[in-house]
Amino acid sequence: MTWEDLSESKEYPGVDYAHIGRLIGNMIVVVRMSVGDNDFEASHDLEPSKNIVFWIVWIMILYVTCIIFLNFIIAEACASY
Repeated sequence: MTWEDLSESKEYPGVDYAHIGRLIGNMIVVVRMSVGDNDFEASHDLEPSKNIVFWIVWIMILYVTCIIFLNFIIAEACASY
């Protein structure tokens, strides 16, 4: 089985980073997500109930980080911590 076959199948998720290992691959995924390059392809492999939980948690994290960031911006604008 070639890498092209694996990338088209759902048997091996994360085939993009198969050559560099799981640890470095996961670090790259975290860096990509932190700069806004969200890849939601792995959510297709989840069961329907886990997929719902995934999206609920993702939206909650999104809102909490927005509130924290906006609070920081307001504190910087007021020059107080």
